[in-house]
Amino acid sequence: MSLVVDQTLLAVDPPNDLVQRAEYVQDEFVKLILNVDTQDSEYLGRGIWLAKRAVDEIYASDNPKLAGEIAEIFLTKIEDALHFGHNSKLHRDLNRVITSLLIELEKSAITDQLTGLNNRGYFDRRLKQEVERVSRYGHRPFSLILLDIDHFKKFNDRYGHQTGDDVLRVVSKLIRENQRKSDISGRYGGEEFCYILPETEVSGAKSLAEKLRKSVESFPFVVEIDHDGEIECSPVSLTISIGVSGFEIHQSVDDILRHADQALYQAKHKGRNRVEVI
Repeated sequence: MSLVVDQTLLAVDPPNDLVQRAEYVQDEFVKLILNVDTQDSEYLGRGIWLAKRAVDEIYASDNPKLAGEIAEIFLTKIEDALHFGHNSKLHRDLNRVITSLLIELEKSAITDQLTGLNNRGYFDRRLKQEVERVSRYGHRPFSLILLDIDHFKKFNDRYGHQTGDDVLRVVSKLIRENQRKSDISGRYGGEEFCYILPETEVSGAKSLAEKLRKSVESFPFVVEIDHDGEIECSPVSLTISIGVSGFEIHQSVDDILRHADQALYQAKHKGRNRVEVI
């Protein structure tokens, strides 16, 4: 059963600024939880609408740091309101919906929408955490992989960005299939991807990188080409270049990223479709 929301119950449009919009919607939602003492489904509907709108407002920006800060404030307000509110049934119903929404919100906050991998913001946070963990405890190896799809710009120019997006999704699928449970993979930007490999020496990271390289190289990519209304399916070959770097205690986040990037550059410079280690 879906709830129909009476439009007269909805608040006026909030301000234009992202932070102000998010805070406005959150405050309206909190007031609803604190003050409503009825079990009327219209008010429950309004509460659900406000919760969903808050999620939309929070992620109306591509700034993950700002979104995360707003989401944290929102969650605190919700928890306080549910604790001090009056209508236990309404709170239970809203809490069930909110829990589901917050799970979606958290997933959206860390996920690249095109590929389904972790996004750059989440990867940066996890890399920093891994560097801090290893620096604190010592003698705990971890490695970093950066990889790039070879000649991807030329591919996009020839076959179109929609086909290029399909390639990014396929490569992301191959990345997931080749990683271990403990590995943290993500889209670093454009056609570039990344791996954090905890408890892994460089030799192990190189082996995993080589396995992934062969997986992409052997994948039967097929593109559809339109010849005056006639569609032709044509096989294409795609490869990736990979840079691998191992973390050392004295290094910073910037150090290991720079070394992996230098290794990736070497792989490109030496002819592509290969793995290089620094």
